[in-house]
Amino acid sequence: MKDYYKDLEVIKTATAQEIRKSYKRLALKYHPDKNKTKEGGIRFTHILEAYEILSDENKRHNYDNQTNNQIHMNTGDLFNTIFRQTSVFKVPAQPTHNISTHSTQKIIHNINGEIHETIIENINGNIKITKKITRQ
Repeated sequence: MKDYYKDLEVIKTATAQEIRKSYKRLALKYHPDKNKTKEGGIRFTHILEAYEILSDENKRHNYDNQTNNQIHMNTGDLFNTIFRQTSVFKVPAQPTHNISTHSTQKIIHNINGEIHETIIENINGNIKITKKITRQ
């Protein structure tokens, strides 16, 4: 599971204001206009995704509940491994089909009457950035 708090470089008890401040700082640092590296583009999409979840109270609450459930499941698995004398080493199951992932982020800014639109697509780990400027 993704660690959105780590992506935004905040602690789990961060306030909405702290999350927003960190998001703005990181978004400026990793925005495709300033950071042209592939890693920067990937980091930027992670920052956007994390902010989308953590800035919304309901989504953040659901995310926190999911991560708490994941921690409890992992602890239970460890307990069973130790006390039921099952093997610690498990061979991961091989996928029977290819899983594709696709996410799209759209950023729109109005700068001096011009609409700057940036579309960032992540298709199976390949980042595609499209920029469009429209005059009003």
